[in-house]
Amino acid sequence: MHKAAVVRNEIAPLLDQLIYQLGAEGRATPRAHFNRIRKLLYRADTTQDLASPLINLCSSVVLGFRLSADSTALLERLMNKSQHLMAELDGSHITHH
Repeated sequence: MHKAAVVRNEIAPLLDQLIYQLGAEGRATPRAHFNRIRKLLYRADTTQDLASPLINLCSSVVLGFRLSADSTALLERLMNKSQHLMAELDGSHITHH
């Protein structure tokens, strides 16, 4: 399977959950931000195309959004998964046997 599709399959469900949660909480600005990230993620065809949505996702914390505990937990899971996937794509995730 293409690496961009693998990353999308890993991140998209959590991102969709976060966007839904933010909508339920009435958090329009953060919801719009994560919707833009989702659009970039779905448009990515190559690993290079993934850089922008993954970087935007990982840097979302510095935007200072005030999120509920549920949204914060989803964002933390997304960020952990994104950082792990970025390390794998960069080749810096090395498994020692």
